[in-house]
Amino acid sequence: MPKSLDFKHSQAKRSLWQRLDWRKALAIDLGSNEIRIFQTARSSRDQAETLIIDQACVAVKKSRFRKKVQILAVGKDALEMRGRLGVGVQVVFPIVAGRIVDAYLAKVLLKELLKRVLKIDKRLPFVMSPIVMVTVRASTSEFSRRSLTRLFYDLGASEVYLLAEPLAAAIGIGVPVADASGALLMQLGAGVIEAAAISLGSIVSFESSLWSGVATGWELDEFIRAFLIKEHHLVISLEASEVLKKRLVLDDKSTIKIKVSGKDLISQKAKTLMLDNADFMPLLSILAEDYLAMIERLFKKIPNELLSDVLDRGLLLSGNFAKLGSLDQYLTKNLKIPVALVDDPDLAAAKGALTVLENLDLFKESLAYV
Repeated sequence: MPKSLDFKHSQAKRSLWQRLDWRKALAIDLGSNEIRIFQTARSSRDQAETLIIDQACVAVKKSRFRKKVQILAVGKDALEMRGRLGVGVQVVFPIVAGRIVDAYLAKVLLKELLKRVLKIDKRLPFVMSPIVMVTVRASTSEFSRRSLTRLFYDLGASEVYLLAEPLAAAIGIGVPVADASGALLMQLGAGVIEAAAISLGSIVSFESSLWSGVATGWELDEFIRAFLIKEHHLVISLEASEVLKKRLVLDDKSTIKIKVSGKDLISQKAKTLMLDNADFMPLLSILAEDYLAMIERLFKKIPNELLSDVLDRGLLLSGNFAKLGSLDQYLTKNLKIPVALVDDPDLAAAKGALTVLENLDLFKESLAYV
Protein backbone atom coordinates (compact mmCIF):
# COMPACT_ATOMS: atom_id res chain seq x y z
CA MET A 1 0.00 0.00 0.00
CA PRO A 2 1.52 3.38 -0.96
CA LYS A 3 2.60 5.83 1.69
CA SER A 4 0.02 8.45 0.80
CA LEU A 5 -3.33 9.87 1.75
CA ASP A 6 -4.94 8.89 -1.56
CA PHE A 7 -8.27 7.94 -0.01
CA LYS A 8 -10.20 8.04 -3.28
CA HIS A 9 -8.47 4.88 -4.46
CA SER A 10 -8.65 3.04 -1.15
CA GLN A 11 -10.55 -0.22 -0.91
CA ALA A 12 -14.32 0.06 -0.92
CA LYS A 13 -14.58 -2.32 2.02
CA ARG A 14 -14.19 -0.84 5.47
CA SER A 15 -11.07 -1.75 7.37
CA LEU A 16 -11.10 -4.58 9.90
CA TRP A 17 -11.15 -2.30 12.95
CA GLN A 18 -14.17 -0.41 11.55
CA ARG A 19 -16.12 -3.62 10.94
CA LEU A 20 -15.38 -5.23 14.28
CA ASP A 21 -14.64 -2.39 16.71
CA TRP A 22 -17.56 -1.40 18.98
CA ARG A 23 -16.00 1.90 19.99
CA LYS A 24 -17.20 5.19 18.55
CA ALA A 25 -14.80 7.08 16.31
CA LEU A 26 -14.91 10.89 16.52
CA ALA A 27 -13.34 13.55 14.32
CA ILE A 28 -12.80 16.73 16.35
CA ASP A 29 -11.95 20.09 14.80
CA LEU A 30 -10.52 21.89 17.81
CA GLY A 31 -10.92 25.54 16.86
CA SER A 32 -10.15 28.51 19.09
CA ASN A 33 -13.69 29.82 18.65
CA GLU A 34 -15.74 26.71 17.83
CA ILE A 35 -15.41 22.97 18.31
CA ARG A 36 -16.89 20.69 15.65
CA ILE A 37 -17.35 16.97 16.27
CA PHE A 38 -18.26 14.41 13.59
CA GLN A 39 -18.87 10.69 14.03
CA THR A 40 -17.84 8.08 11.47
CA ALA A 41 -20.44 5.83 9.87
CA ARG A 42 -20.82 2.50 11.66
CA SER A 43 -21.70 0.57 8.48
CA SER A 44 -21.63 1.01 4.71
CA ARG A 45 -25.32 1.89 4.78
CA ASP A 46 -24.87 4.67 7.32
CA GLN A 47 -23.62 8.20 6.75
CA ALA A 48 -21.21 10.17 8.86
CA GLU A 49 -23.00 12.36 11.36
CA THR A 50 -22.34 15.90 12.54
CA LEU A 51 -22.87 15.45 16.24
CA ILE A 52 -22.11 18.89 17.60
CA ILE A 53 -20.87 22.35 16.64
CA ASP A 54 -20.47 24.48 19.75
CA GLN A 55 -18.60 27.45 21.10
CA ALA A 56 -15.23 26.61 22.66
CA CYS A 57 -15.81 28.50 25.89
CA VAL A 58 -16.81 28.11 29.53
CA ALA A 59 -18.62 30.62 31.76
CA VAL A 60 -17.21 30.72 35.28
CA LYS A 61 -17.84 32.69 38.43
CA LYS A 62 -14.86 33.54 40.55
CA SER A 63 -15.12 34.34 44.23
CA ARG A 64 -12.81 36.64 46.13
CA PHE A 65 -12.77 34.22 49.04
CA ARG A 66 -12.66 30.86 47.22
CA LYS A 67 -9.88 29.72 44.97
CA LYS A 68 -12.04 27.25 43.07
CA VAL A 69 -14.21 28.66 40.28
CA GLN A 70 -17.88 27.83 39.84
CA ILE A 71 -18.81 26.47 36.39
CA LEU A 72 -21.98 28.20 35.15
CA ALA A 73 -22.30 27.03 31.55
CA VAL A 74 -20.43 25.50 28.64
CA GLY A 75 -20.47 26.28 24.91
CA LYS A 76 -23.19 28.48 23.39
CA ASP A 77 -24.92 28.84 26.75
CA ALA A 78 -21.69 30.23 28.17
CA LEU A 79 -21.15 32.67 25.29
CA GLU A 80 -24.64 34.10 25.77
CA MET A 81 -23.63 35.11 29.31
CA ARG A 82 -20.76 37.31 28.12
CA GLY A 83 -21.36 40.89 29.20
CA ARG A 84 -24.84 40.08 30.51
CA LEU A 85 -24.05 39.12 34.10
CA GLY A 86 -22.08 40.62 36.96
CA VAL A 87 -18.40 41.48 37.00
CA GLY A 88 -17.55 38.21 38.74
CA VAL A 89 -18.67 36.14 35.73
CA GLN A 90 -16.07 35.50 33.03
CA VAL A 91 -16.31 33.69 29.70
CA VAL A 92 -13.04 31.83 29.09
CA PHE A 93 -11.75 30.16 25.91
CA PRO A 94 -9.43 27.55 27.46
CA ILE A 95 -7.86 26.25 24.22
CA VAL A 96 -6.43 28.89 21.89
CA ALA A 97 -4.44 28.16 18.72
CA GLY A 98 -3.99 24.52 19.74
CA ARG A 99 -2.50 25.52 23.09
CA ILE A 100 -4.16 24.76 26.42
CA VAL A 101 -4.27 28.04 28.33
CA ASP A 102 -6.37 26.68 31.21
CA ALA A 103 -6.03 22.92 31.76
CA TYR A 104 -8.91 22.63 34.24
CA LEU A 105 -11.44 24.51 32.08
CA ALA A 106 -10.25 22.74 28.91
CA LYS A 107 -11.03 19.43 30.57
CA VAL A 108 -14.43 20.70 31.75
CA LEU A 109 -15.29 21.93 28.24
CA LEU A 110 -14.25 18.81 26.34
CA LYS A 111 -15.71 16.43 28.91
CA GLU A 112 -19.11 18.10 28.65
CA LEU A 113 -19.08 18.11 24.83
CA LEU A 114 -18.00 14.47 24.68
CA LYS A 115 -20.73 13.52 27.16
CA ARG A 116 -23.30 15.13 24.88
CA VAL A 117 -21.87 13.40 21.83
CA LEU A 118 -21.69 9.97 23.46
CA LYS A 119 -25.08 10.47 25.15
CA ILE A 120 -23.70 9.85 28.60
CA ASP A 121 -25.56 10.91 31.73
CA LYS A 122 -25.07 10.41 35.46
CA ARG A 123 -26.52 6.89 35.31
CA LEU A 124 -24.01 5.74 32.70
CA PRO A 125 -20.32 6.09 33.53
CA PHE A 126 -17.84 7.49 31.01
CA VAL A 127 -16.58 4.17 29.65
CA MET A 128 -17.21 4.42 25.90
CA SER A 129 -13.47 4.88 25.14
CA PRO A 130 -13.84 6.63 21.77
CA ILE A 131 -11.14 6.79 19.13
CA VAL A 132 -10.51 10.47 18.34
CA MET A 133 -8.84 12.32 15.47
CA VAL A 134 -8.10 15.90 16.55
CA THR A 135 -7.05 18.78 14.30
CA VAL A 136 -4.21 21.00 15.52
CA ARG A 137 -2.38 23.95 14.02
CA ALA A 138 0.64 23.16 11.88
CA SER A 139 2.57 25.50 14.18
CA THR A 140 1.48 23.78 17.41
CA SER A 141 4.52 22.98 19.53
CA GLU A 142 5.47 19.45 20.51
CA PHE A 143 4.72 20.30 24.14
CA SER A 144 1.19 21.47 23.25
CA ARG A 145 0.64 18.35 21.15
CA ARG A 146 1.60 16.13 24.07
CA SER A 147 -0.63 18.14 26.40
CA LEU A 148 -3.64 17.77 24.09
CA THR A 149 -3.01 14.05 23.63
CA ARG A 150 -2.73 13.55 27.38
CA LEU A 151 -5.94 15.54 27.94
CA PHE A 152 -7.99 13.30 25.63
CA TYR A 153 -6.55 10.15 27.19
CA ASP A 154 -7.49 11.54 30.62
CA LEU A 155 -11.03 12.02 29.30
CA GLY A 156 -11.28 8.32 28.44
CA ALA A 157 -10.23 8.11 24.80
CA SER A 158 -8.73 4.76 23.81
CA GLU A 159 -6.72 6.13 20.86
CA VAL A 160 -5.76 9.72 20.06
CA TYR A 161 -4.43 10.97 16.70
CA LEU A 162 -3.46 14.55 15.80
CA LEU A 163 -3.75 15.98 12.28
CA ALA A 164 -2.41 19.35 11.08
CA GLU A 165 -5.34 21.61 10.23
CA PRO A 166 -4.21 22.81 6.76
CA LEU A 167 -3.70 19.19 5.71
CA ALA A 168 -7.07 18.22 7.19
CA ALA A 169 -8.79 21.08 5.32
CA ALA A 170 -7.17 20.07 2.02
CA ILE A 171 -8.35 16.47 2.48
CA GLY A 172 -11.81 17.66 3.51
CA ILE A 173 -12.38 19.55 0.27
CA GLY A 174 -11.15 16.68 -1.89
CA VAL A 175 -7.70 17.95 -2.88
CA PRO A 176 -5.52 15.03 -4.11
CA VAL A 177 -2.90 15.68 -1.44
CA ALA A 178 -1.06 12.48 -2.33
CA ASP A 179 0.01 13.97 -5.67
CA ALA A 180 3.61 15.07 -6.06
CA SER A 181 2.45 18.27 -7.77
CA GLY A 182 1.05 19.52 -4.48
CA ALA A 183 -1.47 22.15 -3.40
CA LEU A 184 -1.48 25.55 -1.73
CA LEU A 185 -4.04 26.27 1.00
CA MET A 186 -4.69 29.06 3.49
CA GLN A 187 -6.63 28.16 6.63
CA LEU A 188 -8.18 31.27 8.20
CA GLY A 189 -9.36 30.52 11.72
CA ALA A 190 -10.59 32.84 14.43
CA GLY A 191 -7.37 32.59 16.45
CA VAL A 192 -4.73 31.52 13.90
CA ILE A 193 -4.11 32.05 10.18
CA GLU A 194 -1.91 29.47 8.44
CA ALA A 195 -0.79 29.08 4.83
CA ALA A 196 0.72 25.77 3.74
CA ALA A 197 2.14 23.98 0.73
CA ILE A 198 1.12 20.30 0.68
CA SER A 199 2.67 17.50 -1.36
CA LEU A 200 2.85 13.69 -1.11
CA GLY A 201 0.48 13.61 1.83
CA SER A 202 2.40 15.98 4.08
CA ILE A 203 2.98 19.68 4.73
CA VAL A 204 6.17 20.74 2.94
CA SER A 205 6.27 24.38 4.12
CA PHE A 206 3.96 26.65 6.10
CA GLU A 207 3.59 30.13 7.54
CA SER A 208 1.62 30.96 10.68
CA SER A 209 0.21 34.12 12.24
CA LEU A 210 1.43 32.87 15.62
CA TRP A 211 4.89 34.35 15.06
CA SER A 212 4.47 36.65 12.05
CA GLY A 213 2.17 39.27 13.59
CA VAL A 214 -0.67 38.65 11.10
CA ALA A 215 -4.08 39.74 12.35
CA THR A 216 -6.78 37.10 12.87
CA GLY A 217 -10.56 37.10 13.01
CA TRP A 218 -10.60 37.80 16.72
CA GLU A 219 -8.29 40.77 16.28
CA LEU A 220 -10.48 42.23 13.54
CA ASP A 221 -13.34 42.24 16.06
CA GLU A 222 -11.21 44.34 18.40
CA PHE A 223 -10.02 46.60 15.56
CA ILE A 224 -13.64 47.31 14.61
CA ARG A 225 -14.61 48.14 18.18
CA ALA A 226 -11.59 50.41 18.65
CA PHE A 227 -12.28 52.14 15.31
CA LEU A 228 -15.90 52.89 16.24
CA ILE A 229 -14.87 54.27 19.63
CA LYS A 230 -12.18 56.50 18.12
CA GLU A 231 -14.14 57.80 15.13
CA HIS A 232 -17.75 57.81 16.38
CA HIS A 233 -17.57 57.46 20.19
CA LEU A 234 -19.69 54.35 19.75
CA VAL A 235 -19.23 51.31 21.99
CA ILE A 236 -20.52 47.99 20.61
CA SER A 237 -20.48 44.46 22.00
CA LEU A 238 -18.25 41.65 20.75
CA GLU A 239 -21.34 39.94 19.34
CA ALA A 240 -22.22 43.09 17.37
CA SER A 241 -18.68 43.33 15.99
CA GLU A 242 -18.87 39.67 14.94
CA VAL A 243 -22.10 40.33 13.01
CA LEU A 244 -20.66 43.50 11.48
CA LYS A 245 -17.49 41.69 10.39
CA LYS A 246 -19.53 39.18 8.38
CA ARG A 247 -21.15 41.98 6.36
CA LEU A 248 -17.92 43.73 5.36
CA VAL A 249 -16.51 43.43 1.86
CA LEU A 250 -12.88 43.88 0.86
CA ASP A 251 -13.75 46.26 -1.98
CA ASP A 252 -13.21 50.03 -1.87
CA LYS A 253 -15.91 50.47 -4.56
CA SER A 254 -18.60 48.72 -2.52
CA THR A 255 -21.68 50.83 -1.75
CA ILE A 256 -22.95 48.60 1.07
CA LYS A 257 -24.57 50.48 3.95
CA ILE A 258 -24.27 48.93 7.40
CA LYS A 259 -26.44 49.69 10.43
CA VAL A 260 -24.49 49.73 13.69
CA SER A 261 -26.07 50.04 17.14
CA GLY A 262 -24.41 50.52 20.51
CA LYS A 263 -23.91 53.01 23.30
CA ASP A 264 -22.55 56.54 23.00
CA LEU A 265 -19.31 56.74 24.97
CA ILE A 266 -19.97 60.32 26.15
CA SER A 267 -23.72 60.48 26.79
CA GLN A 268 -24.05 56.74 27.66
CA LYS A 269 -27.26 56.68 25.64
CA ALA A 270 -28.26 54.22 22.94
CA LYS A 271 -26.93 55.22 19.53
CA THR A 272 -27.43 53.94 15.98
CA LEU A 273 -25.34 54.84 12.94
CA MET A 274 -25.51 54.07 9.21
CA LEU A 275 -21.96 53.56 7.97
CA ASP A 276 -20.46 52.83 4.57
CA ASN A 277 -18.37 49.75 3.85
CA ALA A 278 -15.67 52.21 2.71
CA ASP A 279 -15.35 53.47 6.29
CA PHE A 280 -13.84 50.10 7.26
CA MET A 281 -11.55 49.67 4.27
CA PRO A 282 -8.43 50.94 6.14
CA LEU A 283 -8.87 48.08 8.64
CA LEU A 284 -9.59 45.46 5.99
CA SER A 285 -6.66 46.62 3.89
CA ILE A 286 -4.27 46.06 6.81
CA LEU A 287 -5.48 42.47 7.12
CA ALA A 288 -5.32 41.81 3.40
CA GLU A 289 -1.79 43.18 3.14
CA ASP A 290 -0.78 40.92 6.04
CA TYR A 291 -2.14 37.90 4.19
CA LEU A 292 -0.31 38.87 1.02
CA ALA A 293 2.95 39.18 2.93
CA MET A 294 2.37 35.81 4.62
CA ILE A 295 1.83 34.03 1.32
CA GLU A 296 4.85 35.71 -0.25
CA ARG A 297 6.99 34.54 2.68
CA LEU A 298 5.64 31.04 2.12
CA PHE A 299 6.64 31.21 -1.56
CA LYS A 300 10.25 31.77 -0.49
CA LYS A 301 10.15 28.59 1.62
CA ILE A 302 8.66 26.28 -1.01
CA PRO A 303 11.23 24.20 -2.97
CA ASN A 304 11.64 25.35 -6.56
CA GLU A 305 10.55 21.93 -7.86
CA LEU A 306 7.17 22.38 -6.17
CA LEU A 307 6.63 26.13 -6.50
CA SER A 308 5.67 26.21 -10.18
CA ASP A 309 3.13 23.40 -9.64
CA VAL A 310 1.33 25.05 -6.74
CA LEU A 311 1.30 28.43 -8.49
CA ASP A 312 -0.38 26.86 -11.52
CA ARG A 313 -3.03 25.24 -9.34
CA GLY A 314 -3.58 28.41 -7.32
CA LEU A 315 -4.52 29.09 -3.70
CA LEU A 316 -7.50 27.65 -1.80
CA LEU A 317 -9.10 29.49 1.13
CA SER A 318 -10.70 27.58 4.00
CA GLY A 319 -11.70 28.32 7.59
CA ASN A 320 -14.56 30.45 8.91
CA PHE A 321 -12.73 33.75 8.42
CA ALA A 322 -12.18 32.91 4.73
CA LYS A 323 -15.76 34.10 4.24
CA LEU A 324 -14.60 37.72 4.45
CA GLY A 325 -16.27 39.28 1.42
CA SER A 326 -14.18 39.49 -1.77
CA LEU A 327 -11.00 38.25 -0.06
CA ASP A 328 -10.47 35.71 -2.84
CA GLN A 329 -10.79 38.41 -5.50
CA TYR A 330 -8.36 40.70 -3.68
CA LEU A 331 -5.73 37.96 -3.39
CA THR A 332 -6.21 36.93 -7.03
CA LYS A 333 -5.62 40.49 -8.18
CA ASN A 334 -2.48 41.02 -6.08
CA LEU A 335 -0.87 37.56 -6.19
CA LYS A 336 -1.54 37.09 -9.92
CA ILE A 337 -2.59 33.47 -9.33
CA PRO A 338 -6.03 31.79 -9.13
CA VAL A 339 -7.57 32.03 -5.65
CA ALA A 340 -10.81 30.25 -4.71
CA LEU A 341 -13.00 29.98 -1.62
CA VAL A 342 -13.82 26.32 -0.94
CA ASP A 343 -17.33 25.03 -0.28
CA ASP A 344 -18.30 25.08 3.42
CA PRO A 345 -14.93 26.57 4.42
CA ASP A 346 -15.70 26.40 8.16
CA LEU A 347 -16.28 22.61 7.96
CA ALA A 348 -13.35 21.69 5.71
CA ALA A 349 -10.92 20.69 8.48
CA ALA A 350 -13.55 18.66 10.36
CA LYS A 351 -14.52 16.79 7.18
CA GLY A 352 -10.85 16.10 6.48
CA ALA A 353 -10.30 14.68 9.95
CA LEU A 354 -13.37 12.49 9.42
CA THR A 355 -12.05 11.23 6.07
CA VAL A 356 -8.70 10.34 7.64
CA LEU A 357 -10.42 8.61 10.54
CA GLU A 358 -12.47 6.50 8.13
CA ASN A 359 -9.23 5.48 6.40
CA LEU A 360 -7.10 5.11 9.49
CA ASP A 361 -4.97 2.26 8.15
CA LEU A 362 -3.93 4.35 5.14
CA PHE A 363 -3.25 7.32 7.40
CA LYS A 364 -0.93 5.28 9.61
CA GLU A 365 1.13 4.39 6.55
CA SER A 366 1.25 7.95 5.22
CA LEU A 367 3.91 10.63 5.55
CA ALA A 368 1.44 12.70 7.57
CA TYR A 369 1.43 10.20 10.44
CA VAL A 370 4.11 10.64 13.08
